[in-house]
Amino acid sequence: MTSSQMGERFAAVFLKLFESGYMDDLADLFQGECKVLFYLCTAGEEALYPSDISRDLQLTRQRVTSVLGAMEKKGYVLLERDLHDKRRVRVKISREGERIIEEKQQRIKKYFKLFMEKMGEQNISNLLNGTEKALDALIELEREEKSNEHLS
Repeated sequence: MTSSQMGERFAAVFLKLFESGYMDDLADLFQGECKVLFYLCTAGEEALYPSDISRDLQLTRQRVTSVLGAMEKKGYVLLERDLHDKRRVRVKISREGERIIEEKQQRIKKYFKLFMEKMGEQNISNLLNGTEKALDALIELEREEKSNEHLS
């Protein structure tokens, strides 16, 4: 298979994978509302401030405020005024928010179990190794492009 054909196959396979919707649950955990919900799940019982979310998830404060407002309307988070500083709002995940994340995590586990059964441990390991190498190459390319921009 030529390099060009390999590139076309790569694009076709990944397009099919993303169009299938199977990766949606995984992608959701790393963006938007689910990213914030997943983060709040890791906080446990501890209430956090929007500034914590903004800093730790590298989101603008405006984006965090928008996402929290939308999630509060859906019943995914609880927003409470801080007892010691009424200007600040504390954020906790609700039972409904926990349920949404648990559902997504269960579907991801189901997909991974299926992948393991169908592909086998060695193929999964090869896929992960290859993906890590590709990611490293993309990160290096980005660094080079940024370096070249500074020189221009």
